Amino acid sequence: KTYKYVFHDTMDRGLSFGAVASVTIDGTAVDAGMYSVSTDALADGCSFELVFEDIKALGFDITAESKVVVNYTAVVNENLTVGNPGMPNDAHLEFSNDPYGDGTGNTPEDTVKVFTFEFDVNKVDGNDEPLNGAGFTLYKW
Repeated sequence: KTYKYVFHDTMDRGLSFGAVASVTIDGTAVDAGMYSVSTDALADGCSFELVFEDIKALGFDITAESKVVVNYTAVVNENLTVGNPGMPNDAHLEFSNDPYGDGTGNTPEDTVKVFTFEFDVNKVDGNDEPLNGAGFTLYKW
């Protein structure tokens, strides 16, 4: 009767969950009221879970090829690891797998590494003297 779909994410201790930035199904934005996000005392030790209680009831044409994309932010905290070996971030999906009951299955866990690097940048004048009040803006190219 329903099709549960749960995104489980476990971050390294050097990362803290920020917020869900966006969710799309096959490229179409999903309203934040169509799912719930939990970060409190999760039984499986996840950092956060994004839950669709019944993803098929949302009005999207869900197929086996559908792509559900969850974009979220994380904040580097005081426990970060700089450089190698990186900080592992694990995710898996839990989904309804029994058309006659409430059973769920899980995908294998997928792990990516989040890398941070430290570098010093100083703005100086022509005499290599520090420029007081100088600012920087970083861009992703």
